[in-house]
Amino acid sequence: MNTFLKASAVALVAVLAAGCSSNKTEEKLAAVENTANQAQQTAQQAQQTAQQALTAAQQAQQTADEANERAARMVSRTSRK
Repeated sequence: MNTFLKASAVALVAVLAAGCSSNKTEEKLAAVENTANQAQQTAQQAQQTAQQALTAAQQAQQTADEANERAARMVSRTSRK
C-alpha cells in the first residue's frame, strides 16, 4: 500500500509539473486521491480476509491436533491389549 501511495504522490507531482490548468490539476488531484482511497479500502478488505483465513487455519490446526491426540490414545490402548 505504501508503494501505491508513493506512486500516487509521484503522479501528482508529474501532473503539477506538467503545467496543467488549475481546474485540470484539481480534477486530476481529486482522481488521484480517489484512487488512493479505493486502494486503501481494497487493502483493508484484503487484510480482513487474510485475518479470517488465519483464524480458520488456526482452528483447523487445533482440531487436527486434538484428533491426532485421540488417535494416539486409541493406538496406545489397542497396543496394550
